Amino acid sequence: MGNPIGRALLRQSNLLVGAFIPSAHKRRKLSAAEMAHYRESTPTPERRLAGAVLPGELVGAREFFTDLADHLGPLQQLSTLIVWADKDPIFTDKYRERLEATFPNHTTTVLHGVGHFLQSDAPAEFSGAIEAWWADLAGDAGTAS
Repeated sequence: MGNPIGRALLRQSNLLVGAFIPSAHKRRKLSAAEMAHYRESTPTPERRLAGAVLPGELVGAREFFTDLADHLGPLQQLSTLIVWADKDPIFTDKYRERLEATFPNHTTTVLHGVGHFLQSDAPAEFSGAIEAWWADLAGDAGTAS
């Protein structure tokens, strides 16, 4: 969708809200109120510009992201939580594996049957993963004293 035709479709027909957001929720169907919220936040083609250019900008920023990854330094050793959706149509297992290799001190929680918007598709599991990881960190800090 990062090409001119894709951008035009996203801006004119609100394809991001009408098709991608609902289809990228794999576990649950968004309510009418949630869909109304998404539609109301981007009511005109002008308001849809960011969503229309984002895919192309991300793909075009490959060099930036590679450079960023090459300069993580000590950040790579920090305890890291990776919360992963196994049914994400964009971020496949190869991206998870790359993150796990980049951050060796990681904890990975895979949310099964969950799509791209994991915080919305499985909110209780998403927040539960963060809470459990944080509690483990606090426990580790308490035993290190």
